Amino acid sequence: MGTIPNRRCPSGIELCYNPAMDSEAKERAQRRKLRASQWPVRRFDLGHEPLRDPLDRSTVDERIAMMWPLAKEAWSVAGKPIVDYERKDMPGALVQRQR
Repeated sequence: MGTIPNRRCPSGIELCYNPAMDSEAKERAQRRKLRASQWPVRRFDLGHEPLRDPLDRSTVDERIAMMWPLAKEAWSVAGKPIVDYERKDMPGALVQRQR
């Protein structure tokens, strides 16, 4: 164990550090690096991203159908009833951007 030169705690105790890593730290780091290298990551230049995820084989109808069970679960978890009103009565605001 080494000490940090000219550094003391208010109590007068020298601040110490332990430069030695445990014996398995490098091996764990190498295993993490190997696992990370196998992640399914795709890189695209900014502005050249695909419009749709090429790994997603679902249709628009299937994706919309997946949304309803998620929405019901979210309302349930929030402890609130699912609102029921006409589209014309939905709360919202039209915001126009400044150009």
